[in-house]
Amino acid sequence: MEGEKFEETGIASWYGEDFHGRKTANGETYNMYSVSAAHKTLSFGTLVNVRDLENGKTLLVRINDRGPFIRGRIIDLSYGAAKKLDMVEKGIAKVRITVVKWESPKTKKRGISRAGLNNYTVQVGSFTKRENAIKLKNQLEKSFRDVCIVVHDTNQYRFYRVRVGINLSKESALQLVKRFELDNFSPFVTAE
Repeated sequence: MEGEKFEETGIASWYGEDFHGRKTANGETYNMYSVSAAHKTLSFGTLVNVRDLENGKTLLVRINDRGPFIRGRIIDLSYGAAKKLDMVEKGIAKVRITVVKWESPKTKKRGISRAGLNNYTVQVGSFTKRENAIKLKNQLEKSFRDVCIVVHDTNQYRFYRVRVGINLSKESALQLVKRFELDNFSPFVTAE
């Protein structure tokens, strides 16, 4: 991904008080008043220009979390970012996001590039009850190999995330997403 042009148009939402003080997916403590964002696949630390297509305002944000988890939404902004874009009252806005600077702290430390790596998977469900995750995993294993449950702890909850595929290419993961959408799931590609 690094070095590639990335642009995406869709719906942005924001998150605030319910998550304030909790850990983000990259381990930072979420500060609703700061300027940051959640994206499903972009590497943590990546800088993205967000342009509100309705009011023309733009803002540079850093990806530090995963989400949004609602079908049709492409980015979840912090309250502080949403306020700067004047979208707090509306709750959502049509935006275009463009990567300004790629960042991949996990692989950068080892001195290797993410470009060409197959490190995607597809998240099909996320549950706070372990038995629900196991039920979905057992259901998916009838049709798919490499189904796993990834445990993710926050300050208040433990999530059991059901994922399919290991080290998929981005193209393979996107094809898998389309297949799950036909079965009325709300899947998304994750980049680890």
